[in-house]
Amino acid sequence: MQKSKYLNLASLFTQIDNDIMKLKGKNYARDDMTILDLNNFNDLICIDKNGFEGCKNLKTVFLPLKIERILDYAFNKCGITNLNFNNITNLFKIGESAFANNKFKRLDLSNCTKLKTIEDNVFFNNEIIILKLPYSILKIGDSAFEENKIEELDLSNCINLKLIGDRVFLNNEIKKLKLPESILKIGDSAFKDNKIEELDLSNCINLKLIGDSVFLNNEIKKLKLPVSIHKIGDFAFEENKIEELDLSNYTNLKLIDENAFIKNPLQKIKILGGINVIYDSYFSNDLWNKFVDFYNINGKKAGDYKLINNQWQIV
Repeated sequence: MQKSKYLNLASLFTQIDNDIMKLKGKNYARDDMTILDLNNFNDLICIDKNGFEGCKNLKTVFLPLKIERILDYAFNKCGITNLNFNNITNLFKIGESAFANNKFKRLDLSNCTKLKTIEDNVFFNNEIIILKLPYSILKIGDSAFEENKIEELDLSNCINLKLIGDRVFLNNEIKKLKLPESILKIGDSAFKDNKIEELDLSNCINLKLIGDSVFLNNEIKKLKLPVSIHKIGDFAFEENKIEELDLSNYTNLKLIDENAFIKNPLQKIKILGGINVIYDSYFSNDLWNKFVDFYNINGKKAGDYKLINNQWQIV
């Protein structure tokens, strides 16, 4: 008799906490399983760590409607292409690397409104093109969506989002990006190696820091930063296509770190004279012997400067 491609789960359940069900164990699924259907397990609320890790032939998963927790590495290194979260409204935790190394092309979590955190590496190395997140999200962990194929990313509906971690969207195909007003921090290399052409963060009025290498290696031509910004980190905008940069109205900007705008075709720059700490090479060699306009805090031109022997000198 040919083995079924479905998994019989009847022997894998344990009663806990007033008949609430938990699917537990480690690597208990067969390698040849292609479909996992949990729809009929009405009381199942948790899938344990490593439960289906390494089921490389698993393509389709149907989750139980009452599922609340999917723990670390639960479906890591499978071949999942189909997983629908549309009716999953009780889910409040997806553990670290729970769905890493799969083949998702579309991911819609917008109805999972109890979900507050996207943990580290959760959807690392998939093939996601379209992504939708719920308004309830507060934090997206490190590398959560690294190595995917996202083309447009609109997080403007995520009105509670405070933190985007390191490398979250590194190495995607993002051309258009919208972030919510609520964002407080964007981690290092968060949007590195994408294809962003225009970047307007002017609505992100609570954002104070652009971290190291955040937008390194994109195609940014037009850049608008929020007036709240205090610091631009190392290599933050390296390898883009910025020709004109106007920072003359950013009264809160105190520090532009080394090489922040290296490898851009910069031709014209306006900088507020009140910036009190600037590394000598923050534009590296790109602007040596080129003119830079400095402005005082009232917006009046303070003088024309250029780099001579690594020092800004008035001319």
